[in-house]
Amino acid sequence: PRHRHRARAHRRLGEATLARRCPSRPQDPPAQHAIEVIALAVADVRLDAAPRGTGALVAPGAGSGSRTSGPIAAKALTHVTAKWPDRAAHVAPGTHVLRLSYGRAGLAPETAGLSDDEAVALARRDAGAILGIAIAPEHIVDWARQPWHVGAPPGP
Repeated sequence: PRHRHRARAHRRLGEATLARRCPSRPQDPPAQHAIEVIALAVADVRLDAAPRGTGALVAPGAGSGSRTSGPIAAKALTHVTAKWPDRAAHVAPGTHVLRLSYGRAGLAPETAGLSDDEAVALARRDAGAILGIAIAPEHIVDWARQPWHVGAPPGP
């Protein structure tokens, strides 16, 4: 019994110490936040080589040094047809499905308030910056846009 009491006291002390050492750590994360996924079907054989493998996570502010495109707004890109090759059977040869995700915890998606044309243009620009390949508007053969509300990320 005494041992349990000490363990609980230690746990409380540990949380208090963590809070003092990490004052910027949010104490109450939002219950949910919005994200938006934009999927692009891109007809471009340069993507056959999967220049970033199956995808990439994007750090906030990445691409800020670029003089031509500005910072990358997407938080992630998945090269769907590279990650799941069986899905390539559903598109024409040389066509690739790219999925871009927008909206970080506590922030509205960068696509919020954009028209469909503006959102697709942003996704095309971001995909090109992430993949290192300029994607021409005429190479976008189809697209889809899906907003989501997700729960708070796991954690204390």
